[in-house]
Amino acid sequence: MVFMHRSARVRTLATALFLVTAVASSAFAAAVDNSVERPKEPASSSGPQEPPPQGFASWQSLFSEQHRLNSAADRINAEGKAGFSGIVADPSNRELRLFWKGEVPAAVRSAISEATKIAPVKVISAPYANQQLLAEAKRWADSGLVTSAAPKPDGSGVVIGVSATEHADPVRLPGGSAVPVTVEHNSSPAAVYSRQSDLSPFYGGGRYKNVRTGAGCTTGFAIKDVNGIPGFLTAGHCGDSVKKDLLETGGGLPLGVFESALPKRDLAVIHSSSTSRVFSGLPSSDSSLPVVNTFSNYSGNYVCTSGAFSGEHCGVKLDLIDITVSLDNGQNVFPEIRGIATNGGCAVAPGDSGGPVYTYYYHGGSFSNVLAQGVISAGNGILTPCGLEGAGAFGWPAVFFVDAQKALSFFKATLQKQY
Repeated sequence: MVFMHRSARVRTLATALFLVTAVASSAFAAAVDNSVERPKEPASSSGPQEPPPQGFASWQSLFSEQHRLNSAADRINAEGKAGFSGIVADPSNRELRLFWKGEVPAAVRSAISEATKIAPVKVISAPYANQQLLAEAKRWADSGLVTSAAPKPDGSGVVIGVSATEHADPVRLPGGSAVPVTVEHNSSPAAVYSRQSDLSPFYGGGRYKNVRTGAGCTTGFAIKDVNGIPGFLTAGHCGDSVKKDLLETGGGLPLGVFESALPKRDLAVIHSSSTSRVFSGLPSSDSSLPVVNTFSNYSGNYVCTSGAFSGEHCGVKLDLIDITVSLDNGQNVFPEIRGIATNGGCAVAPGDSGGPVYTYYYHGGSFSNVLAQGVISAGNGILTPCGLEGAGAFGWPAVFFVDAQKALSFFKATLQKQY
């Protein structure tokens, strides 16, 4: 079976959010009624197979520390407030770092006091507020001179990406930049099109094909839409919801119908027989894990990606938050998050679009569950070996994805989860 791969150059900027409601489709019934039941018990995963990042004896210790820091960050919840610059929840720091311009308001100081009951919180003075950096990033992106633009989480300036082949000379923003600028070269994110033959009820992280176009992508987290219809989150560029594209598994079984695409979010809903598990491990793996909840994303966090074509990649560290991706057809996609593979390998490959981004949840003495964090959208950087053969042999060291909590809110959907 041949899968069509399509690449699109994108540029990124920080911007705002909108709320959209999903709709139901009568075509879904036929795809589900003819489904077959999974013939065996799901195989469980023993946790990430890669070695943990330097400074941690195990993935258990890393994720435990990260969960502690994120819980403290959720208590503060200062995003959007005047003076807020950013939050870094890097487990290697063993403390939460809150960046703030000017005097910290009394309400935020009170929230910090509560957060310190969970983890140490260090407040650091920043030269620029997040809202100012968001506006400056938008100026860069609108200029057409860059492929990406985003605020730094420490409030020190903005990061822009440029293609060295197009801009051998330094880029200069008309009228000058109002904040310090860090330049990244050869930055051209690409949409990632393309486990292998799943059975109903289907899992997230599985391979599917658009029957009309032949494009191959990956199922995301299992949800129920606003009308209670089961299905998956996936990437919006993988199909056409107006045409109600029919989808099938890598093995040719009917999967469902492509619904409710939001082009400006690069998100869509698949109506399908789904259950709250995601594939883990290699592309050929039948191992899977139950999804128990969502989890927040902060700069410095580590996450795992799980695409049908390249499999699971952990050790992906988040650096930039609130990014908009603009495809080469002029369509802006926002807001997204960027993660970089810290092991020198790939984070995502063609065909992984729509797949789940998660964190392992250490519970009951094992890595028995995962927490939903995002939906894969695009890859970025120089093509690098993924340690595999076939379609997933090469991928990108950087991944762009949509936050899972925000994706659910756009559709007013609920995450299917096991308790």
